[in-house]
Amino acid sequence: MSRHFYYDEKLGRVVERGCPPQSSGSPPCVSDTLGFGGHQLADMEADRKANGFRGVEFTPDPQVPGFYQVKCDNRRVYERYVKHRGFVNATGTGGVMLSQDDLDRAAALAGRELGDG
Repeated sequence: MSRHFYYDEKLGRVVERGCPPQSSGSPPCVSDTLGFGGHQLADMEADRKANGFRGVEFTPDPQVPGFYQVKCDNRRVYERYVKHRGFVNATGTGGVMLSQDDLDRAAALAGRELGDG
């Protein structure tokens, strides 16, 4: 699945949609990256129960029929489930930082592709 980013004016930087930093009062984390197709739902649910994961649920993606997102109650549960699934957070931040130069190049490319530039 693709990752989604937005510009957070309070932080003054681009952040990834989904799981906020751990210090933000533990709101739920919703992940497309950990998600899966509907044909895997029974196996994923059995694995979740067999390994005692509480605070993890599988919710239908509102934008992609037949795809399930993983929703975790908080960042601690999310990180435990990520580790269980064998995923690695290579950035150490829970997201990716893009420089202004990166954003300018992306805007120029998008403008050319869409005929706006």
